[in-house]
Amino acid sequence: MIKKQKNINIGAAILFLLFGLLFFILLCRFLTIQFTGEVKGEVLAAKAEQKYAKSKVLEAKRGTIYDKNGEVIAEDTSSYTLIAILDKQMKPNYVSDPEKTAQELAKFIDLSENEIYEILANGIEKNRFQVEFGKAGRDIPMQVKAEIEKLELPGISFQKGSKRFYPNGVFASHLVGFTETAKKDDGKEEASGVIGIEKSLNDELTGKDGIINFESDKWCFSLPNGKENIKPAVDGHKVYLTIDKKIQTFLEDSLNKVNEEYKPKKIIAIVANPKTGEIVGMSQRPSFNPKTLEGIEQTWHNEAIETSFEPGSTMKIFTLAAAIEEGKFNQEEQYQSGQY
Repeated sequence: MIKKQKNINIGAAILFLLFGLLFFILLCRFLTIQFTGEVKGEVLAAKAEQKYAKSKVLEAKRGTIYDKNGEVIAEDTSSYTLIAILDKQMKPNYVSDPEKTAQELAKFIDLSENEIYEILANGIEKNRFQVEFGKAGRDIPMQVKAEIEKLELPGISFQKGSKRFYPNGVFASHLVGFTETAKKDDGKEEASGVIGIEKSLNDELTGKDGIINFESDKWCFSLPNGKENIKPAVDGHKVYLTIDKKIQTFLEDSLNKVNEEYKPKKIIAIVANPKTGEIVGMSQRPSFNPKTLEGIEQTWHNEAIETSFEPGSTMKIFTLAAAIEEGKFNQEEQYQSGQY
């Protein structure tokens, strides 16, 4: 009995020494980390900062194109992308009733109730944080956005973006041009000019994006008292044309009437200020709507500057006007005709 008790004491002593050694090792490890702040050569403070430090691009606004009087011809305007948050951790701000959500959204976007429900159900099944609704959910106007927000649907939100807006429709379209949005190597979308002024002055119109660095939680929401470092965006330059909006509007109306009545294959029209040579109006038929690109397939060319033609006797008017201007023209003067 005494021998058995002795063996138990020896075992307990070994266990005590073993646990004591482990505790000593853990204590040494803890103190080492505490004083050095490093693990395997990595600084823990930097690691933590990297985990919670986020950055967001501040998008620059593309430069606005004006007529000679400061009337807007092309500008960036706010647009919104519809998103649905599906993660239940965002409770109560997540889509808790996909059927009702699909039913309500179908009234405002170009998707059926079943199509919207499939997008939501598929996202929930694949445990996605959020889903979008393709082309139907992009470029949502402010008015439609406001109507959707009135419904107070859980999980339905909007991401703000921008799009190019041409308020005058068919208006010197081949001269002004239009933009297309494409993804760059870093995955960011950027608008660039395709034809016209939008293309020829693309570098001047394109701004430089800024960036904001901030501290966030695990859902990437900014912490209330977190540090922020902001590099502001630089918007693109403003461009003023010699085009006069009123004259250009009259010109477009006249071309529409001629085109409708005579149905010519092609019309080219230029209006210039005879005192300065400024082009105050320029258009053609066929033309296109820069907002929808309807009609662009008929011709991509600015016929007024890309089509070759012989000016002929029309230029004699300018020669005569120049002679009168300089006082060199004598209407009584005669010359010998019929021979060299």
